[in-house]
Amino acid sequence: MPARQKPSKTAELVATIRMIYTIRHKPPIFADDLAEHFCSVLWRAYSRSRILTWLVFDVIAGLGPISLNTPVRAAYCEEQVVKAIQAGIGQYVILGAGYDCFGLRRTDLKDQVIDFELDQPATQQLKLNKLRQKKLAVADNIRFVAGDLS
Repeated sequence: MPARQKPSKTAELVATIRMIYTIRHKPPIFADDLAEHFCSVLWRAYSRSRILTWLVFDVIAGLGPISLNTPVRAAYCEEQVVKAIQAGIGQYVILGAGYDCFGLRRTDLKDQVIDFELDQPATQQLKLNKLRQKKLAVADNIRFVAGDLS
């Protein structure tokens, strides 16, 4: 199966970084309590152990340098999006949304913004399947747009 027809490994990696950051940093500058739903069983198991997380994530995979960049960037971007919504912007488009759950996490904004999540069909389908499996309600303001961004 061509890579475009498979769910994105990058989306899972970003969800894993967000999950680990949310677990490890109290209080976090950015919290994504839904990220773990999009991580493999193996990544969830590693995240429960600081030593395994460090060994597998930082040493073997070499992802330590981006492990803080990702939540800092997410916190900054979401802060800017919230400011834009408060200023009257009514639409938010997430290109390459992956397993981002802004609309699910920020239900306080559901009456103020339409959240468009654009991503490749395979990743988006897996995301929707996992949301259904976990019985996570999708607010009416979230629109899933399948598209090949390559």
